[in-house]
Amino acid sequence: MQKTRRLTLLLILLLLLSSLPAAPRAAAAEAGDRVVGYYAAWAARQGYTPDKLPAEQFTQINYAFARIENGRLALDDPEGDRKTLRELTALRKRNPELKIVLSVGGWDESTWFSDVASSPAQRETFARSCLDLIREHGLDGVDLDWEYPVSGGAAGVIHRPQDRENFTRLLQASRKTLDSQSRRDGRDYVLSIAGAAGSGYLNCIEPRAGAESVDHV
Repeated sequence: MQKTRRLTLLLILLLLLSSLPAAPRAAAAEAGDRVVGYYAAWAARQGYTPDKLPAEQFTQINYAFARIENGRLALDDPEGDRKTLRELTALRKRNPELKIVLSVGGWDESTWFSDVASSPAQRETFARSCLDLIREHGLDGVDLDWEYPVSGGAAGVIHRPQDRENFTRLLQASRKTLDSQSRRDGRDYVLSIAGAAGSGYLNCIEPRAGAESVDHV
């Protein structure tokens, strides 16, 4: 039920945005606004292909969702996702400042977050795999949607009391890896998280410490 509700809300958001008149990109940039939208993989299969997105109205589009496989970031549907990612990055022709970011996790794909966050070696492996996938597909960053640290989420999601501190450490490792690549190629790479405003979530993470590593939440 929760998955259905989330997907319905995403579709409604995309449909509403698609009906709005195009807004000048310069105005949003000057104001420093971020307009971030999630584009779910199933949307393309249902006919709402990336070319239908109002790309000029976004500063960032998160493609949802990638998953964790053997401790590394992986595409959920390699063939289909590669095609969709090519179409999403092509939107930069209409909006050169648009960021295309790969989102990992969500309600269905958060099973292994606790494991990859649990040790320095596993955090390093995961962070490196994020960078590898970003560079392979010409993307601008990664968005972590861990549902949920400490408390768990869907049936089978691994969770530990130590997730609270380990989530911060995973963000720090990811930030360090992305920044190292930035120094090599001069590009800025996005690191963001999807979270919740309620105390049930905020008490299971370190909000201030985590915020130091991410571009936005």
